[in-house]
This record gives sequence, structure tokens and C-alpha cells, in this order.
Amino acid sequence: MAGVSEAASEELSNWRPLDSSASEFTSAARWAFAHILSSQWPRNGLAEQRMRGLTLIKPVQETRLPMAFVLLQEGSSSPAAVIGGAVLRDLRTYVSAREFARLQACERACLALSVVVEQNWQGLGHGRAVVSHLEASARERGCTIMYLFSDNTVEFWSKMGYTLLPGEPSRNGKPWMRKQL
Repeated sequence: MAGVSEAASEELSNWRPLDSSASEFTSAARWAFAHILSSQWPRNGLAEQRMRGLTLIKPVQETRLPMAFVLLQEGSSSPAAVIGGAVLRDLRTYVSAREFARLQACERACLALSVVVEQNWQGLGHGRAVVSHLEASARERGCTIMYLFSDNTVEFWSKMGYTLLPGEPSRNGKPWMRKQL
């Protein structure tokens, strides 16, 4: 698929998020998300490795972290397709105590990871939809600030209200960003 077809363009408003706590978040949804992740960032692992990691993300309760969600595109003429997704983690459980202190993070800080939209669906507002749902999910779980580290998407995140952390060492060559929720 070189681009989004006219039929798909007409159905762009027919998307919905599907959280990892939902019974519909099947292994097929995880597998599709894993494939999108590995196609966007091939240096970070094969789809099989991503799938193993996504399988472990099962919150004890809907109000707890970690959580993942996929963005489903639902069309009248075709079955729902995973077109993007994201992972939300508790910052304290992801970084070292030293890094947590250096970031001056509060107890209710979370970390956005693996925020992605399939390449054929980019530039149509789905990235903003993923981030909006991610932020709403973070707020519902009591988070007050969201962190992330980004590589070539700093401009996108800046438009979404995130700011670079001046003087903070990058993580794996990616600068830290944050936003008050």
C-alpha cells in the first residue's frame, strides 16, 4: 500500500483506542502492534521480541500501570486493523533511582514508550489521537507529568506541548522531554 486509499481516507474518523486491559486486546492485536514497532524501529528488535514484551504488559487493574493500547481503524467494508499504539509505564519502575532524582520527577510521573503510527497512516492526525488517548489514560491513572525520550520526532512532541529538559543527558542518544498533564 503506497498510501492511504480514498475509501480509507473517508473512514479516518472511525478509529478507537483499545486498552490492554480489554478482553478484545487479543494476541492478534499485540502481534500487529509488534509488527508496526519492528517496522518503524528495526534496530530495536524483531516482531517476535516485541510480542514477548507486549505479552507481559497486563495491568493488575484498569487503573494501574503498565498499560498498552492499540489504535484500531474500523471500516464498514473491512475488519478492524491496528494502525498504531503506545505503551505507558510508571517512570520510577523504568529508570534508575539516580536517573529518577536527576529528572526531578514526582511520584506520579509516567513514561510514554513506543508511541507509533503505521507509516501509511501518518500525517492524518492519528499521532495526535494516540497522544491524546495516552495522556487521558495517564490522568485517569493519577499521573500528573509525562516523560518521554525521542529521536527524530522532537518537533511533533513540541507541538503537543512537551518541552526538552535542558542539561539532561540523553538516553541512548535520545533527548528527554516532559509535559505537565
